[in-house]
Parts: sequence; C-alpha cells; structure tokens
Amino acid sequence: MARSPRDKAAGIFHVYTHAAKSDDVFRDDLDRIVFLRELARARTKAEWRCLAYCVMTTHYHLLLEVDDNALPVGMQALNFRYAVAFNARHGTRGHVFARRYDARRISDDSHLMVAYRYIALNPVKAGMCEEPAGWVWSSYAGAIGSVEPATFVASSRILECFGGARSSPARDFVRSSKSREPTAGPGPGLAPPFRIVVSRLLPMGGKSRTFRISGPFCSCSETARGGGGACG
Repeated sequence: MARSPRDKAAGIFHVYTHAAKSDDVFRDDLDRIVFLRELARARTKAEWRCLAYCVMTTHYHLLLEVDDNALPVGMQALNFRYAVAFNARHGTRGHVFARRYDARRISDDSHLMVAYRYIALNPVKAGMCEEPAGWVWSSYAGAIGSVEPATFVASSRILECFGGARSSPARDFVRSSKSREPTAGPGPGLAPPFRIVVSRLLPMGGKSRTFRISGPFCSCSETARGGGGACG
C-alpha cells in the first residue's frame, strides 16, 4: 500500500513516534540525553521552532512550528541520527522506530493548548510521576519557570496562549485535566527536584560536549559520542 502524502505546509504540528515492536526506544537517561542532542541539531537543519517536547520510554511527543517542507527534513534527520546512535550504543540492528513519524496539524490556539496539556500530562497518566513538572524529560517544568528552560525550546509561543505568563495560567490549565488515579512515583533514574543544564548539554556543532545532569538522587558527568554509560 502506498504511503499517504505528508502535510508539508507551514504550521504547528503535534509530532510523535513510537518504538518498533513496542520495545523501549529510550532505555536509560543517556538515551534521552542523546535524543535531546539530536533534537537540538535537527532544529538548526530544519530551521523549525520546538515549542515543547516530552521523551517517554517507548515514544516521544513534540510540538513543532515549521516552515514549508521543513517537517520531513527535520524529522528524517532526528530519527535517523538517533537510531544510528541507539544501535551503536546497544549493539542492536534494524529499525528503532515503528514508522517514520506521525504528525497532526494544530488548527488554532485552543487546539494548541489542548495538545500541550496532553503532552505535559503524558508521564503523569503513564504513572511515571505525580506532577507534570516532575518529569525531567519534558519541557514543561522549564516553560512554567520551575527549572532553567532548554535553550532550544521556544516556550514563549505556548505562553502567549496564556497571556504571556510564565507560571500560574499555564500550570492551572494543565492541572485542570490532571488524572486523579494513583501514580507510581518518579520516573527512572532521576527524582524531582532536579535541573538539566541544557545549554551545555546540547551541542549545535559536531564536536562532543560534556553532558551534565544533577539532582538530589543523581549527579554525573558524561562525555557522550553516541555511547558510554549513564546514570539511572
């Protein structure tokens, strides 16, 4: 069956990709660090704006604002480079992701707010944390001012929907749909509160950098070139 044509026009998209065969595509914290590094690199290649991200275990979510024809270019670079790094590090072969990617066009600001809330609450509803700001692998905590925001995330576009405020309106909107079901506590490896030094963590060029993650339950320094150990 032929693939359906991609929506390549400019706009804002909710983008998500799942692991092949339901395996964990992010096995530990270093996998997630490598993915964020490649996400930052894809931004420069595709010249898109990353409005939000959430990296889970078997999949990830992105909100991206793109120009014409930029989405497939950036997504091909992101998924390909991460898959190469993943296979090299774990000694595996073959497809890492189940398909290229899925993308839903955001129609207006109301749709954007609902998509943002869904992404922010993903780890809560998966039982990985009790509060959306407690998941370190999401841009949400940086957007509301709980931690230093990632340098490659343009959260201002999201905050415009809430009058430009950095904390209360966005936080209240996300919490308005919070699941009341019991959760399993913090996600793997790290526990809140913690801080990712993203400005040092994500290189924009080809040279390696020292990736630093710090928190009350984790402190490590790892020079990563697509492999090596990790905390968690």
